[in-house]
Amino acid sequence: MGKAGELQDTDAEMPGGIDCIVARAERALGDPSVGALVRQMLMERRDHWLARVHNQTYQRLGYRDDAQGVVGLLTQPGSGDWASCT
Repeated sequence: MGKAGELQDTDAEMPGGIDCIVARAERALGDPSVGALVRQMLMERRDHWLARVHNQTYQRLGYRDDAQGVVGLLTQPGSGDWASCT
């Protein structure tokens, strides 16, 4: 995969990456229903990320904010509750 801000709906590696994560979750818990939940969560996050990529006009998107005008799509983990990135 390329840079975060260059992600496309048609990225050939996306389905395989999602399948790999889903399979790992199913193996870890021995429960196919977990795989379905993980797939749903990944698809929601993919759609959110792609919407941000497509709607960006004045700044570049990346994984972390920086001083060169990059708007970060990820947040650093902390001690609080987990939430989707905005």
